[in-house]
Amino acid sequence: DMCKEVGAYPEHCTCPNYVDTTDKTPGVMTWDELLQHMDDLSTWAEETVKGWKKEAASELQWTKKAVRVLQVSKACVAEDQKHRSMVQDRLAGVCVDMCKEVGAYPEKCTCPNYVDTTDK
Repeated sequence: DMCKEVGAYPEHCTCPNYVDTTDKTPGVMTWDELLQHMDDLSTWAEETVKGWKKEAASELQWTKKAVRVLQVSKACVAEDQKHRSMVQDRLAGVCVDMCKEVGAYPEKCTCPNYVDTTDK
């Protein structure tokens, strides 16, 4: 700060451990600056790729979970259809009896898989 006050900053500053880091070629990239910039880009690219890998792994885990949910859902639907079929089969025999009780047998019986085999 004292060098700035007396006008010695940055070229003539003699403070201990002071290193002049001001740009001596503003608007022009030197070889040293280019090499540093390339190193920075390389580091940035490596970090970016690491981030992408983490995101991909996370998405893969999400996809695995979604597939598992879908498999469980399909299993539940199959089990549900199996139970419905069992109930329907059980009721099929009773259905014809109900048609007889309400007077819909044989012509107006609408039971599943019912075929009128009576002589007309």
